[in-house]
Amino acid sequence: MLGSKKRVAIIGGGGAGVAAAWRLSQSSEYDVTLVEPSPVLGGVAVTKSILGADGLSQVPLNYGVQGGSPPAHQNILEMLRLFGEE
Repeated sequence: MLGSKKRVAIIGGGGAGVAAAWRLSQSSEYDVTLVEPSPVLGGVAVTKSILGADGLSQVPLNYGVQGGSPPAHQNILEMLRLFGEE
């Protein structure tokens, strides 16, 4: 087995998992498998489209990566409510 690729399994297709899988896959040393049960990659990262200041255009707002902090997430939700977003 000398010279064979090292098999690596990465569990979770969030930002860190996708980045690790991509980086390792760039090397000829590794055979990488990314395991993600959700239908899409991205983990808890979320982008919501909100109405822009001009009242016409849609503006992307990234939220959702809170580092495991429920109070931070609640603050983001409250800010969205203040701006009339559900």
